[in-house]
Amino acid sequence: MTRFQPDFSLTPTSRHILLFLCGLFVGGIAIKTLTSPVISIKRANDPEYTYINPLLSCSISENKEFTEYKPLETKINKIIGNAGPKVTSVSVYYRELTTGRWFGINEEETYSPASLMKVPIMIAYYKLAESNPSILSEALSSTSSLVVTDASEHYKSTQQLSSRQSYSIETLIEAMIKYSDNMATSLLFGHMDGNSFDDVVSDIGIKVPALSQIGGTDDFMTVKEYSYIFRLLYNGTYLSNQLSEQALKLLTQTDFTQGLRGGVPQTIAIAHKFGERTLYDTAGKPTSEQLHDCGIVYYPSHPYVLCVMTKGTDFDALSTTIQSISKSIYENGVSPWK
Repeated sequence: MTRFQPDFSLTPTSRHILLFLCGLFVGGIAIKTLTSPVISIKRANDPEYTYINPLLSCSISENKEFTEYKPLETKINKIIGNAGPKVTSVSVYYRELTTGRWFGINEEETYSPASLMKVPIMIAYYKLAESNPSILSEALSSTSSLVVTDASEHYKSTQQLSSRQSYSIETLIEAMIKYSDNMATSLLFGHMDGNSFDDVVSDIGIKVPALSQIGGTDDFMTVKEYSYIFRLLYNGTYLSNQLSEQALKLLTQTDFTQGLRGGVPQTIAIAHKFGERTLYDTAGKPTSEQLHDCGIVYYPSHPYVLCVMTKGTDFDALSTTIQSISKSIYENGVSPWK
């Protein structure tokens, strides 16, 4: 057995590094064989927090494949198979946070993250705020060169900040996450030191290719890789507990309802982010579309991470597929542990 057990006599920095590594393992073991890992974790269960459950220790041992999810995988594959010709690729990653048990379908396929990358931008600012809390109060002003619209997007923001006005960084982060506001994103990303963002995506394990390597598709993200972000927030192993809680609380307020939210009762909180991408030919005609939704579903006593990424030629068909997968997993995914 390989163990990762933080020593509470260590310095805070050393303990944080070990817990961060545990957070990656708890969120990201990627080998599903007959000796795939079973994870034993110890959490704070602190009633002060609603959306996180800080990780105190973890151990990793080898055990059998999680065969209990085979019937659910069969159900999800049937949904994918019946999605129709307008849905050309679907990837799914599910992980129950209380047990570490997981399954994936087509989890190595790469996609364009699009607006999913707004979450790392938020995390980068919160990371800066750990040493400089006043940064969230700083005001940024939009200019004509930074006015960004979402005219080409299928799922448009329900609320947009006014152009050529001044907003605090905290307000811009809220608009970027709640409403996927592109002007807010432009202001935040343009103001940030590039190294701060690079450090975050590197720490999280996201391998963003150079622009010269992206070409015309910018497909570089898998469902499994992106799900790390939500698990590290839930575990409280990257940001402070307070800022991890703040980030997930904000993500529960996103107004996108045509993905994971559509398959889960309204009484159940979901901390999630969606992204969409359209590719065009040289004549400006759409050639392919992508729609993704990833986050944490706070199923009572058994919260889980679910990430679904899709490609196809019709956003409505992609949306319906994500909602159907979300509904099936909500109704069947945690049944072995109820």
